Amino acid sequence: MKQRRVGTFTLGIALILIGIMIPLALIFKASALQIIQFSPLILIVLGAEILVYAIRFKEEKLKYDGLSIFMVIMISVVTIGTSAIAPVINRVNEVNQIYYQQERKARIALTKVVDELKLDADFNMRNDSSFNGPLFLDPDRHVSADVTINSDKEVTKQEVASAMYAFVKSVVNDDISMFSISIMYNDSKNQYMMFMYEDEIANVTLDEVTKRIKVNPNATSSLDE
Repeated sequence: MKQRRVGTFTLGIALILIGIMIPLALIFKASALQIIQFSPLILIVLGAEILVYAIRFKEEKLKYDGLSIFMVIMISVVTIGTSAIAPVINRVNEVNQIYYQQERKARIALTKVVDELKLDADFNMRNDSSFNGPLFLDPDRHVSADVTINSDKEVTKQEVASAMYAFVKSVVNDDISMFSISIMYNDSKNQYMMFMYEDEIANVTLDEVTKRIKVNPNATSSLDE
């Protein structure tokens, strides 16, 4: 009795599709997840192959191609696993995009203050994350900024407070989720430092900034003396 192997056709179709889709993905810059999401079609093809052979060749002996079916099962397992982690990956990518947009807006706001006050200043942006959902599915990522201002002249505490207030006030924006801001102001004599967290930033006042300033002798000026 003639034997017909079941599974070989499906594996062949799967390999052909993979060979076509990977170059297309590279050309059109599609992600791996977009390719893998079509892989359940392989199970449909395998099921159709089994049904066709069982109905059309029911008088013949069918032999299942173990290697082909194993390969199809492995592709399916990878698909299921990828489908499970895809929402997490998509969520993390989405949050990253939100963070980078917020960082960009915060950087623009701080740069505007530097230009307006004509200060010698630079700043470092970083992210601070808090995870509110199970398995990090809902990461809440915030922008933090470290601002350093340098002046070769001696300034008053009120001038320092006004400059610091301008920086903090510039990032009070519904589009920016600011976690913290630290500002260091170095003049020819002293080093002024101030730090605020998110709720304090949102309700910032000049008086509050002035109260929070800590003054230390500038290390460079101490050595000069």
